[in-house]
Amino acid sequence: MGRKELYERLGQFNERIESAVENEKSIAIVASVNPDGLCSGSIAAACISRLGGRCFIRTVMELTPEMIADLKASGYDLFIFIDLGATTVNKLRDTLDARWLLIDHQNITDEAQGRLTADTVINLKECGIDGGKEISSGGLAYLLALEASNKNRDLSKLAVVSALAEKQDIGEKRSLIGINSEFVNTAQSIGALSVKPGLLITGETMPIAEAITSNLSPCIDGLTWNYENSYLLTKNSGLRLKNKNGQWRILAELDQEERGVLTEAIIKFMATSAYTELPQPEDLTGSIYSLREDPETSIRDARQFVELLKACGYANKGGIGIGICMGDRRDILDEGERIFLAYKETLKENISRIFSERWRFNDSGNCVYVFGEGAVHETMIDSVCSFLVGCLSLNNKILLVRTITKDNSHYKFCITRGFRSKFPLILEDLVKSSSEPIGGAAWGRLNSTICEIPLKKLDDFMISIRTKIRDAEFEY
Repeated sequence: MGRKELYERLGQFNERIESAVENEKSIAIVASVNPDGLCSGSIAAACISRLGGRCFIRTVMELTPEMIADLKASGYDLFIFIDLGATTVNKLRDTLDARWLLIDHQNITDEAQGRLTADTVINLKECGIDGGKEISSGGLAYLLALEASNKNRDLSKLAVVSALAEKQDIGEKRSLIGINSEFVNTAQSIGALSVKPGLLITGETMPIAEAITSNLSPCIDGLTWNYENSYLLTKNSGLRLKNKNGQWRILAELDQEERGVLTEAIIKFMATSAYTELPQPEDLTGSIYSLREDPETSIRDARQFVELLKACGYANKGGIGIGICMGDRRDILDEGERIFLAYKETLKENISRIFSERWRFNDSGNCVYVFGEGAVHETMIDSVCSFLVGCLSLNNKILLVRTITKDNSHYKFCITRGFRSKFPLILEDLVKSSSEPIGGAAWGRLNSTICEIPLKKLDDFMISIRTKIRDAEFEY
C-alpha cells in the first residue's frame, strides 16, 4: 500500500463530509489543544466553511469517557476527532457507532484496526507512510481539504506549522521531509511561505542581543533569558551593533558572514559553560520558515507560531489559537500575543527554578530525569519538557520530566526525545507498557507522551522505565 491507498481513504472521508454538508447535517470538530491539533482543526473548519457548511469546534487536552458521553448526548450528526491519539478509537467505536471519523498521524494498533472501517480512520502504517517523520495531523487535514477543492492550497502553510510543531524538521539543515516537503513547496509557490538558511533564532526584527535573550528554541543555557550575557557575547564577537543612524542593528540585518560570526561566538560561549558535548554549527542553523505575516508579530516565524499556539493551549484558550490559525489578525491576534507573553514569563519561572536547583537533574547518559515537584505546574509539564529537550545540551537525549497533580493523587510525567536522539523505541509504547499495568494512564503523540501514575506506584514505574531504556540502549 502507499500514496494511492492514502488518497482513496481521504476520498472516502471527503465524501462523508460533503454529504453531511449537502444534507445540512450538524458537524462537530473536536481537536486536541496542542499546536498540531489547533492547526488541523482550523484546516478542517475552513474546509467545511468553504463547502458551505457550519460546524462547532471544541478543543480539549485529552478525550475522556465523560467527554465522549457528553458528545453523544449533544446530538451532532457527524463528529470529526483530530489529533487526539489513535488509542481513542475503541472508545469512539463503542460509544458513537459510525457517526465519527478520526484524523491523526499516529499509528493504529492491530487490535484496534480489526474493529474499524476505512471510512472512519486512516492508518498511515498500512499506507506505508511514517506518521512520525513525514506528515502530521495538520498535514492529513490539509490533504483532506485538497480532496474537497484545490482552492484550499492556501491552507498548506498551516500544514507546515503543524509539521514543525511535531518536530518533524529532521532533514538536512532542519528541513521537512516526505509529504511535508510537498506542503512547503506548495506554500512557497503561492507566496504564503519563504524558506532560507539561517540562525535558528526567532525575532528577526529585534536587536541582536534581545533576539538571543528571548529565543526559546533552541534554548541556550546562559544566554536565553540573560540579556547581560547575550549583550556581552554580541559585543565581544566583533559585530557592528549599531547602524549609521545610531540605532541598534536587528537580527534581520546580519548577512551570512555575520551570522556565521555570531554562530561561532555562541559555540565559544558554550565551550566555557558546563556542556558535556559542544554543539556543532548545524545545531544553531537550519531552514528558517517565514510566513507572509507582519514581521512585528509572533506568527511571522513558523517555529515561533508554534510556541504561541502552545501558549494558547496552556492557557486553555484553544479558541484563540483556532481564530489566529483561521486568519483573525485583529483582537484575536492581540489576545494571543498577550497570552504568549504571560506564558513566556511562566515558563521562565519554571525553568529558572529547575536550573537553579541542580539536584532536580539526574543525567544517566542517554536519558535525563527532571524532578519538577514544587517547580512545575502540571499544566506546564508538556511545555517545560519541550523547552528543555530543545536545549542544545539536551537535544541528543531522552527527557523525563515529572511533577505532582494538583490533587496530590498522582505523579504526572512527560517523556520526549531530542531531535538528535537515536533512541530506538516508540515512546508511547514505552510509557504505556510501564504505566498501565500499575493502574496508570498514558496518552500523547509519537514523539512526546504524557502519563499519570498513582503516587504509591512511583518506584514500580521508574524501575520499569529505566530497565526498558537500559535494554534498548544496550541493543543499539
